[in-house]
Amino acid sequence: MELPDRLVLYLSLATLTPAVALADVLTVDAAGGADFLDIPQAVAAASDGDTLLVAAGDYSGFAIQGLDLSVLGSGTGVTRIDGTVAVDALAANQTVILDRLQLIPYSIAYPAPTRGTLEVAASQGVVHVQRCELRGFIESDCGFSTARPAALLTSGAVFFSACELIGTSLSNSCYDMSSSVGMRIGGAEVALDHCTITGGTGEVRAGFGSGSIPGSAGVRLQSGALFASSSALIGGDGGDGAPSPECGYPAFPGSDGGPGLQAQQTSTLIGCTLMGGDGGAGAYGCGTPDVPGGADGPATSGAPPTVLAGPARTSRWTSRWWEPSACGGLRVEVELEGVAGDEVFLALSDTATYMFAPPLSGVWLPLNPTIGPIPIAVLPASGQMTVTLDLRSTALGERAIDHFVQAYFVDAQGLPSLGTPASIVVLSTAESYCTSAPNSTGSAARIDAWGSPSIATNDLSVTATSLPAGRFGYLLSSGLQGATPLPAPSQGTLCLALPIVRGAIVDTGAGTATFDVDLQSLPVSAGQTWNFQLWFRDMNPGNTSNTTDGVAVVLCD
Repeated sequence: MELPDRLVLYLSLATLTPAVALADVLTVDAAGGADFLDIPQAVAAASDGDTLLVAAGDYSGFAIQGLDLSVLGSGTGVTRIDGTVAVDALAANQTVILDRLQLIPYSIAYPAPTRGTLEVAASQGVVHVQRCELRGFIESDCGFSTARPAALLTSGAVFFSACELIGTSLSNSCYDMSSSVGMRIGGAEVALDHCTITGGTGEVRAGFGSGSIPGSAGVRLQSGALFASSSALIGGDGGDGAPSPECGYPAFPGSDGGPGLQAQQTSTLIGCTLMGGDGGAGAYGCGTPDVPGGADGPATSGAPPTVLAGPARTSRWTSRWWEPSACGGLRVEVELEGVAGDEVFLALSDTATYMFAPPLSGVWLPLNPTIGPIPIAVLPASGQMTVTLDLRSTALGERAIDHFVQAYFVDAQGLPSLGTPASIVVLSTAESYCTSAPNSTGSAARIDAWGSPSIATNDLSVTATSLPAGRFGYLLSSGLQGATPLPAPSQGTLCLALPIVRGAIVDTGAGTATFDVDLQSLPVSAGQTWNFQLWFRDMNPGNTSNTTDGVAVVLCD
């Protein structure tokens, strides 16, 4: 199989038409100018399958209950959540995607809404967390404060890729002392890929008679399942010892470092680094003996892991996955790393699953792939290659669609190995704007654009819905937007500004009309935003006319 070093792969619109209700995109920006100022309000307004685009800024924690939802940090800067995130009651066919978020609460008053910065509970669906940073928090109540883990996972399937999780530690004037693991698994199926997870460090409070505390485990597996690939599991450092608070009183010894992995049942690893935390330093006594430091933590404690033979095959998705490319689809780059001569294939689905496949050294994410397997590369002598993929996927009326994509590698002996999966959220290139008045159907007519915004391809269509049946109208287009109410007796709003191009007379049919737009006949150029609207006749109650809303499309070559 001979393929170029860089491959542009086009996935056709027809193969990706969704079989579920159309999803919407809601915007969140703490600085204003978006649909919502904070995430909890956006979640409350969201429907199944929606996407939240959250601008850089500081936001409150939130809870997702029984909702298929993507929450994506957008633009430049950090999208920081100063609170906890709970995912609860997902059905088997529901998926939550968290991407480019920083979850770093510091202290939350007792009782906290969750027992971990991210808590997944009572769920059967899949949660995919990618390119996120999570830190444990202190549940604060003097005398009863507790250090909580960065993630507590008690049900469902949870996949972390390119994430960092760190436990926390607690020592205060109320005699509370504890540290938390980076991740605690208590019933969920969990996969890690290219992640670093570190336990909380120990602390010491001299004079309290309780000494220092040990570091915590990077990951504590109590029940459920864990598969980790190309990840680091690191124990927290033990607390240092403390010298005698005054002569004649004993010094406090250093505490032990935590294990990288603490497991009550077998886990499966490939290409991972496991390392215990450093032991805390000893201390000098004053009139009493010096005290020793703590022991370094073990790489693992409890049930030993099953380590698969490597090397791990990886596919690192380096682009901002959900952002649309210049020509209306989604351009992603994937860095492939395996063994020279490996053949690499791609599969894609709009539904997620979680299938641990030890013979394939990985976890399979796409369910019943709608695209693939497609050959995309043969690895050169270096075993590394970068491949560019252009995906076009939004259909009529869609504002966003989730895709779950995964590469797999086949070696010279014909043995397959799974690469890193990715959740890709593709946004529509068309954006509705302006509003119109209800017509004789009782609803306001809407217009949507779909197909390709490429001038050369010339395959753009618009569809108007909620129209009065058996009327005629004109498709109007312009490079400029407007918002001018039509003069009486007309109804509706002209969402375009001069100059306006009027198309041929069209029939509204049974209330839905689709028009092919001949971009090459319009005075358009790449990079322009071109706007479309349908003007139509109506009887409401007397002879009148009305309009749809407007739809804007960014055009490309």
